[in-house]
Parts: sequence; structure tokens; C-alpha cells
Amino acid sequence: MLSGTINGGRSIPLINHSFEEPGTGKINNNWNLIPGWSSDTAPFDSGVEQSEAATDGSWIGFLKDTDPAIWQTTNYTILGNETFKLSFNAQGSSALKAQLYYKPFHNLKIDRI
Repeated sequence: MLSGTINGGRSIPLINHSFEEPGTGKINNNWNLIPGWSSDTAPFDSGVEQSEAATDGSWIGFLKDTDPAIWQTTNYTILGNETFKLSFNAQGSSALKAQLYYKPFHNLKIDRI
């Protein structure tokens, strides 16, 4: 699960934030099949699967350390003096991190490298 909040807890809507869609079975090599999420190149073994470890629904996203980052772009316009908090559940990787990118045309990119 991944979420973003702004000053005082206002939420930035993310598509499929807890990886519940498409809900058709394990997907481990094509982020294009997972609504809301993208990757710059095809992963070798990263994707979504059902798991008892899920904290919001019954699905989790998983990333192997050698696979490319996943990201999501929103239409939220970043304003001055805003504070952002990115939240996610993670296990099993010391290399996991989240980053906030500001892109032209006022888009927000949430990323893991």
C-alpha cells in the first residue's frame, strides 16, 4: 500500500494504491497489466500477488532489487509551502525508498529506485 498526504492529512488520490486491481492472479513481469502503475522497462520478477501480509485489502506489490522502479503520476498541482508525507508498507529490502518528483505541467511522480 502506498499513500501520499499533504499538510494536515489531506490525501493525494492514487490509482490502485493497494494493488487490488486487476485481481486476476499473480502478475510478475508486466506492470502495464496493473492499473495505475508504470515502469520504464519490463521487470524480470516484480508485480502483484495475493498475500496474508497485505495491510489494505488482500493484494501486495512486490519489487525485486534488480528490477526497475515503479511509479505513478497524478494531476495534483504542487503549491508553495506544502509538506508531503509518503507512506508505504515494506518488508525484506534494505534498498527500498520512495521519492517525490516534481515534473513539468505540475505532475507529481512517486517513485521507488
